[in-house]
Amino acid sequence: MSNITVVVLIFLFQTCLGLTASTALRPHILFIMADDIGYQDAGFRGSFIPTPNIDALATEGVILNHHYVMPQCSPTRSAFMTGRNGIKTGSWYGNMKPGQIGGLEDRTIGEMMQEHQYKTHLVGKWHLGMSSPDYTPVNRGFDTFLGMYLGSGDYFKHQNGRGFDMRFNYRQPENGLIVDKILKSYANVHSTEIYTNRTIDILEQHVNQYGTGSEEPLFLFLSYQAPHGPYQVPERYRANLPPFFADKSSQLRTYAGMVNFMDESIGRIHSTLNQLNLLDNTLIVFTSDNGAILDGPGSNFPLRGGKKDYYEGGIRALAWVNSPLLDKTGYINKQLHHISDWYPTFEFLATGVDNNPASGRRKKKNRNSYSAIDGVNIWDSISDNWACRETVLINIQRTDMYNSNARSTKRDKMTVHKEGSNLAKPENGTEIIADNTDDDVNITEESGDGARDTSTSDTGEEANGGKMRGSGKVPPFKDLVVYIWKSWKMIIGNEKSIYAGWKNKNEWTIWNSEGYRNDSLDDTDNRVILYELRTDPREKRNIAYKYPGMVDEMISRINRNHWADVKPISKFKYSGRGISQQSVWRPWLKSTDGNVMYRLYDEIITKTDDDDTDSGNTETDSEDT
Repeated sequence: MSNITVVVLIFLFQTCLGLTASTALRPHILFIMADDIGYQDAGFRGSFIPTPNIDALATEGVILNHHYVMPQCSPTRSAFMTGRNGIKTGSWYGNMKPGQIGGLEDRTIGEMMQEHQYKTHLVGKWHLGMSSPDYTPVNRGFDTFLGMYLGSGDYFKHQNGRGFDMRFNYRQPENGLIVDKILKSYANVHSTEIYTNRTIDILEQHVNQYGTGSEEPLFLFLSYQAPHGPYQVPERYRANLPPFFADKSSQLRTYAGMVNFMDESIGRIHSTLNQLNLLDNTLIVFTSDNGAILDGPGSNFPLRGGKKDYYEGGIRALAWVNSPLLDKTGYINKQLHHISDWYPTFEFLATGVDNNPASGRRKKKNRNSYSAIDGVNIWDSISDNWACRETVLINIQRTDMYNSNARSTKRDKMTVHKEGSNLAKPENGTEIIADNTDDDVNITEESGDGARDTSTSDTGEEANGGKMRGSGKVPPFKDLVVYIWKSWKMIIGNEKSIYAGWKNKNEWTIWNSEGYRNDSLDDTDNRVILYELRTDPREKRNIAYKYPGMVDEMISRINRNHWADVKPISKFKYSGRGISQQSVWRPWLKSTDGNVMYRLYDEIITKTDDDDTDSGNTETDSEDT
């Protein structure tokens, strides 16, 4: 074979993978994360909340119908920042708490983008650790940070408990000192206004200093606090709502005003991108960090559940992308995506090199290493509607991994006992009922001996006749496993690990006359739950007893690919510190890196003249943040 032929074949192979390094798009990237917004809470999903800017960007771009996140704030942010599942970062246990020691230990998306000559900025909510300067945003890959370290706070006073939490961080170029400027003069300015103004300032400053080209592009992570509780918004956004809200509760009107305020702000940012001639080479991504809280003003309809649980309403996010760089637009993308996928996707756009292709996960050099990226490059999926992944591991919670010595006592495999469990067919078995399907699906019901339709498997391996490991009665099962394979979803746990019923009792469900709120469920106390999401998108019918072979296959996949990866965590360490004598939240531990220096300033920056000081309306939220 001639050298010319070899070169041509290499070029064609690279072309099939996507962009080559020499033709990398290197777009500006604006990643917007809303906090606790419900799956239905935008006009294009049927909401009465006015969201004209979000609706236009979503419908003119690509709506991501199956974009999965974690059920809480910190775990979702950790997966986005590291490209890794929470089982590997230790964030599988839940949110970071005020006064908690620790934070992200892994290479972050900001650090990766900096290595590829991107200018990186974070605006808004961090919620990934602040006990030491080592864990704050400017030391984790961002040139600047303006926002809050913690997970929630008053939108106007910027107080969390007794401490103030609104700051501007940057690193002094002459000595590497991390400067923490406390912005007390921003008191009485709503955080949505602060974050939007800062985002616009970054865009204008970037163009003034670097131009609009891709030589030094921009990566901007805009992490809105809204519409997370406490529910607060300037009064004008409550007053301008449609007549539908006239007789609704004060809390619901406030929530709707917060979403409308955020929508207006996104419109301002989009207009700025257009005025600065940045839109032609900008990718905008929008997602929620989790679903709306149950029994709150937000709506995840028609999905079951909400924030903090593992039904679709908690982990399937309102999400979309918009960019002229997309090959196909104006449609609903029904492929599987996960929040960790943006890390390798952005790296691919920055370099033209696919380090984590969708065709297969990157092999580990060391099985005990936690360094592997779990996300896959989904550019072909969001740009051309290709299928880039067929499995999503949502979470594994292992009770034997709650301490740092867990590796010496860990269980090698997940074990589920069959006899005495809910895998026995109930007396009044329910049938699968097609409902709002995404696509046609063929399902072959299994017999009691575990026969199954092997055409759904891509492994070439047969399940072991549907027989699960062990025997006897089902023991108290304290672990929790949530796993999606194609259209199948398995939840293993008990009623203390997952919500026992469908608690979506918020006001938004009364819009609908079909009685979904009163739908019967057949999995209240079940330890093994299996849904087929295309025929049962509302997760009403547990069909584990019909498909024991499918359950066994999915358990086998978890044991082969994920069970050993769960990172042990130390028990929660709280210092009781974090609030300075000036009543400011700030790091209280010294850096373990001798090169990291930190200084706290009481006040430097002042707000702009046009900042809104309307104290607005306040609604409380009892959610544990």
